[in-house]
Amino acid sequence: MKHGSIYRPIDRTGLRSSNVGKNDQLGSTVRIVGNFLALLCLVFATAVTAYVPASLEQRIRSVFFCSLIPAAGFYAGGHILSHLLVVGRKLCTLIAARCFRCFVSVVRSLVMWVGRYVSSVLMLVRRKLSDLTQKIYRSIHHRYWRAHTAFIKYLCLLMRSGAKFAIRM
Repeated sequence: MKHGSIYRPIDRTGLRSSNVGKNDQLGSTVRIVGNFLALLCLVFATAVTAYVPASLEQRIRSVFFCSLIPAAGFYAGGHILSHLLVVGRKLCTLIAARCFRCFVSVVRSLVMWVGRYVSSVLMLVRRKLSDLTQKIYRSIHHRYWRAHTAFIKYLCLLMRSGAKFAIRM
């Protein structure tokens, strides 16, 4: 009797950078926040340097150091962070799925080994093990999403604190 592969094919198109904004709301949100902070930095620093009495050379230097460099940093940081979040989320999902598949495979082989010696108890153990693996999978999945949510809340708090700090400056 020939069995098919227990592994499902992996869709790797989601790891390409062209699909970041299409498939993931978090990645596009982080990118939009980075763009907004860059624009805010450009507008604010340009306005401040326009109204500060100084020579033209000092104004150009102020625009460059207080506007263009931080704006480029926010812009690039938003894009890099959005890509890292998308890839990190997909990688965590992939790792959790593979670990769970390995766990199920080991448990199945253990049940088969025990089943050769204790055939009368085998059906009961399989039913209990199936329920147990489903409960374990649900628990792992729930805790993964809780950790993911906590990480996102931390990032939002970090961005909010950075924006408050930038506004206070």
